Amino acid sequence: MRGNGVSCTALDAPVMPKLSSCSQASAHPIDTAYLESFNLNGQGKVANRNEMPTGTKTMNRTFWNKPHIRRWAIFALLPLLAATLPLLLEASYRAYLNLGTHFNKGEGLFICAIFYFIALRVRSRGFNIITAALFFYFIFSQLAHLGIYHSWLSPTEILLFFEEFSEVYRTGITMLPSLLLPLLIALLSLLPIVLLRHATMPKSDSRRLIAFFSLILIAPVIQSALAKSKSEDAPHLRYSALRSAIQTSSIFLGKTVPDQLSGQSNVDKYVKEAPSIQTGAEQSRAELLF
Repeated sequence: MRGNGVSCTALDAPVMPKLSSCSQASAHPIDTAYLESFNLNGQGKVANRNEMPTGTKTMNRTFWNKPHIRRWAIFALLPLLAATLPLLLEASYRAYLNLGTHFNKGEGLFICAIFYFIALRVRSRGFNIITAALFFYFIFSQLAHLGIYHSWLSPTEILLFFEEFSEVYRTGITMLPSLLLPLLIALLSLLPIVLLRHATMPKSDSRRLIAFFSLILIAPVIQSALAKSKSEDAPHLRYSALRSAIQTSSIFLGKTVPDQLSGQSNVDKYVKEAPSIQTGAEQSRAELLF
């Protein structure tokens, strides 16, 4: 409206107060939890809310949530460190028998580490029991034979063991004191398998590892079956107990047993001859040929 020539449009217009940012915020409640999730750095990037410090998590989750490279480095380092125990025990036993401590330790370390890695990663309890039993047999059989005869076990002697089990059993009873130290070494070598399995509690799918490890064990047997020049003599002492045990068992399963079943074996059968009595001018004597 106009009056006295004065325009009152600007004066009479209703004044609308401008809402501040605070009043707008009061009209729309703010999700404080959402705001707290923002962690702005100097570059204006928003950090992920799920990236929590590892110290706030449990030890188990902290271990399994490490980067893959670091995790696999730990998985490779632990079995290698544990594998030094059987080699130190074997070297000490060789020194005790005055056979020297010079043998291929690197090869033995690698084979022991594979067995310990299986215990560290494979979830199947049955497969771990089988591998632990093989590991115990490999070490005990070779060290027991080394302590008595100062040589590794050969495929021929394994065959004679099955052919004349009762005779070997009676002989072994008389040699029990010589078997105690190899038995103790084999049991101590099993200790890392138990500790690694219970310390890490493997949860990953282990079918590929089982297939891979089974292939490693079967490959020497197949190689012995296909090779025609494999010797059935005892392995050289420059090899470790575990390596020589795998070689002996592979030749026994891949060559000695098939040749024995097919009648092509060159292994002489065990013969226990009766005592021969000589009469006459010489004094009677009895000889037992074993």
